[in-house]
Amino acid sequence: MVLDADSAVRVRFSDDRRDLTLERGRASFKVAKNPLRPFAVTSGTSVVVAVGTAFSVERLSREVRVALYEGHVAVLRDRGSGPSTQLARVSGGREPAEQALTPGRELILSDDTAEATLRAASIGDRPGGGQLSFASEPLTVAVQRVNRYNVGKPITVSPQAADVRVSGVFNTGDTDAFVQGVVAAFPVRAVVSEGAILLAPLRPDHTNSARNQPLPTVSQKRSALR
Repeated sequence: MVLDADSAVRVRFSDDRRDLTLERGRASFKVAKNPLRPFAVTSGTSVVVAVGTAFSVERLSREVRVALYEGHVAVLRDRGSGPSTQLARVSGGREPAEQALTPGRELILSDDTAEATLRAASIGDRPGGGQLSFASEPLTVAVQRVNRYNVGKPITVSPQAADVRVSGVFNTGDTDAFVQGVVAAFPVRAVVSEGAILLAPLRPDHTNSARNQPLPTVSQKRSALR
């Protein structure tokens, strides 16, 4: 197991089970194959069961993300009546997440919807990979992920800028580059106070017409800082 920054996992191993609970943050797992001793990771209402595989689980405020790197996993959801098979949206239809989630893909399970969504997983975007990638992410979600590595002032987002969607790749821990990228790509300003950095729109109506803009890449960011 590799833990990401600001992450916590509770471990309960017995003779017949390997149970872990991701309480916050993100962790990746390389699981030794043992069908008689299943390996399960629980986060919120989601349960990931693996026999022998490599995957990661990330917990955010309103969703859980499962990225698969090798093998296969079963993904269950427990909404109070016991675990049941998680369904994923695939090409306009639905199929069990265990079938839909193949190596190189990521499953996103939202607290707000019963069905999960799929997308390509970034190779460098895993615990220890050194990068964070954003693919049309709400600014609030991107900030949650950046703050995990932030050792300075935490970043917050005003409600008026919450729906801005960003795309880009940044080195983990490079908070200044992320803030500069957001400010450069959107009509958003960074308000620095003694306790935090607030990302707020230049005008309340500006962010409504400036969504889905790509952030500067790592190389573009370095050029801007020279």
